[in-house]
Amino acid sequence: MSTVSFQENSPGWQFELGKQQLQEWWELKISEIEIDPPDLSIFDSPLIRLGIKFILWSLITIILVWLTWQLWLLLRPVINNWRRQQQQFKRSQIGFPNQIQAQLSPQEWLTKARQNYQEQNYRQGIFCLYQGILQYLSDREIINTLSSRTDGEYLKLIQQLNLKQFLSYQLLFSTHEKLCFSDLFPSATLFDQCEHAYQVITNKDN
Repeated sequence: MSTVSFQENSPGWQFELGKQQLQEWWELKISEIEIDPPDLSIFDSPLIRLGIKFILWSLITIILVWLTWQLWLLLRPVINNWRRQQQQFKRSQIGFPNQIQAQLSPQEWLTKARQNYQEQNYRQGIFCLYQGILQYLSDREIINTLSSRTDGEYLKLIQQLNLKQFLSYQLLFSTHEKLCFSDLFPSATLFDQCEHAYQVITNKDN
């Protein structure tokens, strides 16, 4: 009997008893806790659903725009190279000589343009004006003319250099580009406009 009493009063027995009582108390408290499921009725509101749809579509749109921009950056060198090849091919089809073969002075190109105008060959006349402006830019060491450059690249350089009479440059280069890549009809009126732009540039551009 004394041995049983000694065991029940020992520190080890008391520790085990306390641990068991604490465990039973904790399990009781846990069983008393009632966890209610979240209230999802707020999503039944048409306004909330509309807002969620708007956010989702906005995210999708942003992702698509970003992907399109990345694709454009990836393909832009290929497109520019293709345009150069098409431009050179178109020139060969309509009888335009390569830019690197152009050794006439701007005034000689103007004279040649007017000769083509008298023959009602307005396409070739406009090309001569275009070549004259390229030679003008090269003679004045403003822009180094290259056969690999597109009309858009020339205009971008002209704009960056902040050259005067930009609208006249734009008319000549954009007309030349349209003659190469579209069905633009080269009329006498169009030639007159291009010649006027040519005169404005060569007489007033500083």
